[in-house]
Amino acid sequence: TNLRYFSYLLFCLGLIITFASIFNLGNSASIGIPSEKTTLKTKGLYQYSRNPMYVGFNILTISSMILTLNPIILILGL
Repeated sequence: TNLRYFSYLLFCLGLIITFASIFNLGNSASIGIPSEKTTLKTKGLYQYSRNPMYVGFNILTISSMILTLNPIILILGL
């Protein structure tokens, strides 16, 4: 049960990092190549990681790997 609670904690941390990184992008959040000129983000989470959204996604993946301990999920997660 401690492992399950740890995975829930990681899941919440991953969500917080993902949503904070989207919030820090502001108007620069877009899909694909932006049509207008954008500036490099260096504040918020972007001062620690160039891609904090991917860090959040990876933490979410690790939490699901720990929660399920399913061999298929472990292989796909790696």
